[in-house]
Amino acid sequence: MTKLKNNDKTTSTITPTSFWIIAAVLLIWNLMGAYHNIDFFSMTVESLVAQGMTITQAEFFLNVPTINIIAFTLSSWGAFIGAVLMIFRKAWAIPVFIFSAIIAAISFVLEAIAGSYSVLGTSFLVMMMVVVAITSFQVWYSKRMNTQEILQ
Repeated sequence: MTKLKNNDKTTSTITPTSFWIIAAVLLIWNLMGAYHNIDFFSMTVESLVAQGMTITQAEFFLNVPTINIIAFTLSSWGAFIGAVLMIFRKAWAIPVFIFSAIIAAISFVLEAIAGSYSVLGTSFLVMMMVVVAITSFQVWYSKRMNTQEILQ
C-alpha cells in the first residue's frame, strides 16, 4: 500500500483494481492446479483414454516416478497457498511462490528425465512451459506488489 503525505497527515491509497484482478486469476489458476493434483490420484487408464490419451500414454502418465508426483504436489499446493496469501495481501506469498517456482522447474527437469515429453507429446511440453512461466510471473508480481507496499 502506497502512503501519501497530505497536509502533514499520512493517508493510504486503495489497493489497485488490477491487483485484485491478477490475484483472482492466479487464485483460480492455482485452484485448478490443486484440483488437478487431487484428481490425479483417482485417474485410471480408462478415464485418461476417454479424455483423449492413447493407452500407452495413459499407462506412462499413471506410472511416473514418485518423485515426479511429489514435485507436482508441492508445486501445485505451494502456488495455491501463495495465491491465497496474495489475496490476503500477505508478503509471505513471496517465499511460497519462490518455493513453488523452484519445485515447478525441478518438475520440468524430472519430466524430461522420465521421458514424459516424448511419450505424452508436445502439448505436455507446452503445458509444463506455461506452468513454469506462470510460477515465474507469480514470483515477479508478488515481489513487485511488495515493493509497492501492496503486500504486508
